[in-house]
Amino acid sequence: MTRALAWLAGLVVLAAVCAAFAPAALVGALVAEATRGELRLANARGTAWNGAADVVAADGRWTVPATWRLDALPLLRGEARVALRPPEGAAGARADVVARGGRIEAHDVAVDIPAASLRMPPGVLAGGEVRLRADSLVHAPERNEGSVRVEWTRARLALPAVGSFDLGTVSATLAGDGATWRGPVQARGGVLVVDGEARIDRAGSDLRLAVVPQPDAPPLLRAALGVPDAQGVVRLDLRGRFR
Repeated sequence: MTRALAWLAGLVVLAAVCAAFAPAALVGALVAEATRGELRLANARGTAWNGAADVVAADGRWTVPATWRLDALPLLRGEARVALRPPEGAAGARADVVARGGRIEAHDVAVDIPAASLRMPPGVLAGGEVRLRADSLVHAPERNEGSVRVEWTRARLALPAVGSFDLGTVSATLAGDGATWRGPVQARGGVLVVDGEARIDRAGSDLRLAVVPQPDAPPLLRAALGVPDAQGVVRLDLRGRFR
């Protein structure tokens, strides 16, 4: 979740470009700095006030097109208001963002990205699409507010020495809780039935899952998960750290 907001924060730094007709290409360096190199802009066009570009992951594994419009008058009171929209007829990012004094508010958020953008361990590949929806989110120092729904549809994973398998639809509803985002996560319609809880903060993520392999789960996958308990449930605690 923190990374999902990071690229929104990156585009908000458009407010730092004060020349009325500064080319959109100048925004790229600001986005890279604001996201600590996680994102860059490609094919930037237009101006810093009304522009478009492809938001690209640092490793080039995914691209999300976006256009933006920066309102000039709020800058006079130290506030940046940016409207993000997907290019006409294309998937991408949509949000109305307000930034002031280190506080970022995003309203009517809708982001569609390929599952390849998910941070995975080395050698693990993901397939499918990820949809993020939220009415209102607040990202501020030591305080997050709001609720976001994430759905990973046609979810598929490929693991070294295990092979690929389908997870169906993976979903999570995360709510801001101080400096963290937390909430239930589940998977249905694939070779694993999953229920659990996710906790995400600036440092990383913690997933505590109860996994029930289905009859069509590959034998190698069953072996990799470990021995289930008397109820047929494998309990996992997966932790990841952000760079």
